[in-house]
Order: sequence, then C-alpha cells, then structure tokens
Amino acid sequence: MKVLAPRSELDRAKKVQKEIAGKFGIDLVFEDDVFDSDSITVILANHLNMNKLGIYVKKFSNAKMIQTMSAGVDMLDFTGIPDDIIVCSNAGAYSIPVAEHAVAMGVTLAKNLIEYNTSMKNGQFVQRGNSLKLHGARALVVGYGGIGSHIGMLCEGLGMRVTGIGRSVSSKDRNPMATLKDLDQFLPESDIVFITTPLNNATRNLFNADRLNLMKESSVLVNVARAQIIVQKDLYDHLVKHIRFKAGIDTWWNEPRGGLEFVEEHPISSLPNVLCSPHNSSMVDGIIEDALTRAFENVNRYKHGEKLHNVVRREDYM
Repeated sequence: MKVLAPRSELDRAKKVQKEIAGKFGIDLVFEDDVFDSDSITVILANHLNMNKLGIYVKKFSNAKMIQTMSAGVDMLDFTGIPDDIIVCSNAGAYSIPVAEHAVAMGVTLAKNLIEYNTSMKNGQFVQRGNSLKLHGARALVVGYGGIGSHIGMLCEGLGMRVTGIGRSVSSKDRNPMATLKDLDQFLPESDIVFITTPLNNATRNLFNADRLNLMKESSVLVNVARAQIIVQKDLYDHLVKHIRFKAGIDTWWNEPRGGLEFVEEHPISSLPNVLCSPHNSSMVDGIIEDALTRAFENVNRYKHGEKLHNVVRREDYM
C-alpha cells in the first residue's frame, strides 16, 4: 500500500516517517518523490496540505482514505472531498500532554501563582491572598474525549468534582456526564471550565457574552481546543470588566507562522488575568513519533479491512 505524505525539506523527518510506516508494511512516499500517482491509496494530511486536499484527491484519483496528523479537522474543506473518501482524524494522539498543560494552567490561575510570583519579584512580600481550594471545587470539562477525560482524571486526583460535557451521555464514564444542551445549567456552579471540544458547527462561538456572564465572577476558563469556540471580543470585554475572572489560553484567533509577529484584534494576552501559551500544549519529547505511530496504526487497519478509529462525521463540519 502506498501512502502519500506532504513534502518535507528535512531528511531526518522523512527518515523517521518512513521508519514508522515501514513497521506496518506501509510504503510511504513524499510529494517530491518520483512515483505513479495511480498507486496512491491513502493521503497523510498535516498543516502543510490540509487546505489543498480537494486538489490532491483529483490528482490521486485512487485514494480512498485521508488520515490527518492533527486531532482537529476544522480546517478541512469537505466540499472538495468526495463522499466515498474516508476521512480519519488523529484524535487522542496528543491527549496526555494537552490535558497536563490544561490542568497546569487551571491550577496556576486558581492558585494566583502568577500574581504572587510577580509581587515577590517586585520586592513585595504580601501574604494576604485568597485562592481556590481545589479539593471539593467543581471542574467542568466541555468535550469529554481523549483530552477531556484525561483532564477529568487529573482533576479527580486533586479531589475536584468533575462533570463532563460530551456528544452523548454514557454510563461507562466515571464522572457525571451531560451534553451541550445542558451547558448553561452547569456553568454557574463551576469553578474551572476546560474547553477541549472540537470546533464544528455546534461549537463555533459557543462561549459568547451570555455564557461568560453565567459563570462565577471568580471562575477560571481554560481553552486548549480552538480559539473560535470563544467569541474573542466577548472574552476580552468580560476579562476587562471582571478582574477576578481568569483565562488560560493556548489556542489563538490569529496564529502567525514562519516567525511572523503575533498580532491580536483584541489584546487579550496583555491582560493581567490571562495566562498565555503559543499553541504548544502538545509539544513534549517524542510526541511526533507517537502521533505518527497512531496515524499509521489506523492506516494499517484500513489496509487490513479492520474497523477504523476516529472516522470524521462530515455533517458536523458542513
């Protein structure tokens, strides 16, 4: 089976990808290699080619599966991908490091550690403070898949009471579950709200001014999913008006590439009640190899006619 990967300028990156693919008996070729276009049956997609897949499927007409390296697929243009091509995401590949990052952000903000650290660096030894007692506090996880369920486990370890918002309610989940239609019911009682849900038709602009106003004055909101789940101006206005409200943001509305300057329409990152990271919550040692392995494991299932993981529901994005 031949799988097409985007071109890469790095020989080491090509070598690693070929080695991992080879473990599954997969013949991996790159765009800049010489090969018969009719031989391609699977297309591996990453940030370099995800917006060109409509062109790819026309050029490689025998391709019947697209496997993404990313967990999210909101950047795909499904209108250019024929219905008979299966699209699979790499959901779960980055769950553990992203969940760790999210909880670290939530705890740091809930414990006012940035404020205390800044005060001491400015020569102020002020012991007065009022941080959140995590044991018994309520955590709401909006999106209870791989990342969300791991956040739930970590929060449980801190003694927090966890509610997960998922696509459906399952009796198999350890923590109380609800669906998006129940979100407004749980926001007013939650101390830390984690956003881990995919960006799709149902979640775009989910957190607007009305929902932010349902949350406690002292709530912590952490987003490690997609920026567009939150209305940017509404969050900025809320943070300015409610100084006890805090936000941890890893994903941004305008993410520059290639070393370009980071520019915001609303200067959320400059606010004192915001903790920022540059969309790198998944970046830990060995993560690329782990993600490639998961992707090729799924391609191998396709190769052997087995049940695929993370098949994307197009109707969620069209």
